[in-house]
Amino acid sequence: MTATVNGNQAVSFSSPYGTESWEQELLQTARADGLALRQFETDTGQLVWAWQRRNDPGPRFLSRRLALSWMADWLERGVRHDL
Repeated sequence: MTATVNGNQAVSFSSPYGTESWEQELLQTARADGLALRQFETDTGQLVWAWQRRNDPGPRFLSRRLALSWMADWLERGVRHDL
C-alpha cells in the first residue's frame, strides 16, 4: 500500500501486516496527517480504538487490528476530509 500525506512523497505500507515496523510506519504517517490512535472506554464499558484529530471524535473500532487496517486503507485512498 502507498499513501501521499500532505502532498509529500508516497509512503508505502507494503510491510507484512502486524509487524512492529508496519505499525510504526502507519502510526507515523497518520500522525503527520494530524491523527492519533486512542483506546478508551465507552459509557457502556466497551473498550474501543478510535482515530482522533485533536479532540474530535473519529471512527471507532472494537480492535486495534481493525483500526490499523482501516487507517492503512484510508491513507492509501488519499482521502482528505475530516474524520
